[in-house]
Amino acid sequence: MDTTTATLTAQAMSVILGEDSNLVIDFSENIKAGTGNIVIHKASDNTIVETIAIDNSKISIANDKLTINPTADLTEGTYYIKMASGVITDMAGNVFAGITNLGADTTWAFETKALFTTIAWIGADDNYINDSEKDATALSGTVAGAGTLSITKIEFFEGSNTVGTAITSGLPAVAADGTWTLAHSAMPSELADGKTYTAAVTLSDGTNSTTITSTAVTYDTINPTPITTNPWTLSNIPAGQSAFKAGDIISLTLTMSETLKLNNTTDSKVVIAGKDFVLDKTASTTAGDKKLVFKYSVQAGDSIAATDFDIDNPTSDITLNNITDVAGNAPVFTADRVVLSKLSILKKRVWVIILLRALMWGILLRQP
Repeated sequence: MDTTTATLTAQAMSVILGEDSNLVIDFSENIKAGTGNIVIHKASDNTIVETIAIDNSKISIANDKLTINPTADLTEGTYYIKMASGVITDMAGNVFAGITNLGADTTWAFETKALFTTIAWIGADDNYINDSEKDATALSGTVAGAGTLSITKIEFFEGSNTVGTAITSGLPAVAADGTWTLAHSAMPSELADGKTYTAAVTLSDGTNSTTITSTAVTYDTINPTPITTNPWTLSNIPAGQSAFKAGDIISLTLTMSETLKLNNTTDSKVVIAGKDFVLDKTASTTAGDKKLVFKYSVQAGDSIAATDFDIDNPTSDITLNNITDVAGNAPVFTADRVVLSKLSILKKRVWVIILLRALMWGILLRQP
């Protein structure tokens, strides 16, 4: 005569399940349905997620295993099951004591995790890939989910258009800590300057799969340069004056080909005739996102020759610190884009006359 009731062979305390996984409870012997309900609770607030009658089609019994298929997939979180005495019996009719999950009893608590991976473009923490980063760009991420996880496909897109060929072989393995990396050598060669891309990674747990798309990243590998037409301009003589005089501020504005990002610009300047035209960060920002404004305070006795405005050696005459385009590319100056319009200087006693020949207007510097 069988008087020993069925018991659970294992608790689910540390079990991690996928959001769409069935719940499988193992017993010590073959079982059958009794009467009553199985109740799924959410641990965070003890609310009831679903109550399922033992004779419902969502519950099946095969030998010593009870399988529960919730109506809806369980969202990521921690849950527990309650089952009253008599809901399950063994084949002889001995009543299973039930699952209370009260106090220290966490007999059938479990966690669900969504199938997911982060995706990071290595070298693109600002959502741009610049010239110095393009040859080391890679993808990496950390996976989450239940079971044995693997990456089954990686694709790159420009908008809705596929870039190159989907990567389905030589895929990165998921390490024990859940991380993975797609090496630069495996990145598509078609990724080009001026384009914005996303990466789509398909992750599988062996039964189910999901595709996650990265944030968009723009390839900008071109350095900003001065515009080709009139990149440099000088400020006008103050109103009511016929000339600059000692104490006046001369502004020299440079317009670049791209929007600029100004960080700590200390010591940024243009040197003309040994005089430092110092970058004014605030004025530059106010003038426009492609402009750099350099300022110089006129001193008594100042004299500047025409050739001083031909900046033949930008590496020594122009200093730009921590100024880049939005992608991080530093400005580049070529000989034909550094020369200011020819300026002639005529010094007569206390007057210094500057003629801007190319623009047919003059600026006067006068000693007080």
